[in-house]
Amino acid sequence: MLIANIANSTEVDNKMEKKLVDLIIELKKGCMEDEKQIRTLCNISFAEYKAVMEIDTTERITCNVLSKKMGLSPSRGSRIIDGLVRKKLLIRTPNPEDRRSFVLSLSSKGAKIKNDIERERNNCEKRDKEEAQLKQEEERVKAVLAQKPPISLKDLALKGQDLKDLGYSEGKKLGQVLKELLNLVLEKPALNQKKILIAWVKSERFPGN
Repeated sequence: MLIANIANSTEVDNKMEKKLVDLIIELKKGCMEDEKQIRTLCNISFAEYKAVMEIDTTERITCNVLSKKMGLSPSRGSRIIDGLVRKKLLIRTPNPEDRRSFVLSLSSKGAKIKNDIERERNNCEKRDKEEAQLKQEEERVKAVLAQKPPISLKDLALKGQDLKDLGYSEGKKLGQVLKELLNLVLEKPALNQKKILIAWVKSERFPGN
């Protein structure tokens, strides 16, 4: 019986976890929309956006390396790079180690766009995390309330007399155990059954009983 009730509680937790995952997916879609708006305002394509985000603000990188990081062929990467240079988001200078090639770095304009996007992304992720945590707590409270949990010591299935029968004497220790039991069943209302609570008290082996 104890295992069955714990399994039921675990099932509730799993359902809430799935709802939380679904919520995070929806919130991340909102973040993607925010980033899309920034790209639109900056007049850059998704491929150009990826290129800008692949370069650190202080990094100097060759065209071939950037193309590989983007998963593109050198020719395709070169066309995207040309567009970013024209838009003054990238600076292209001769490679001091190989005069046949060039190195790329973000311009001040490109660095600002990257920083704006990263700031918006961080803000969005922080907001999503807070909203997801709030939603998770709401779902937990709803699930607990749906199971009609005890709201005070008098609602416990195990009474003070039952604890006395188990060897607990009247006093502070007995009250402490009752409070522990109340916290337990508030967290998992399905456990508010006399046999389960007796088994739990015995398994805890409180000192002084």
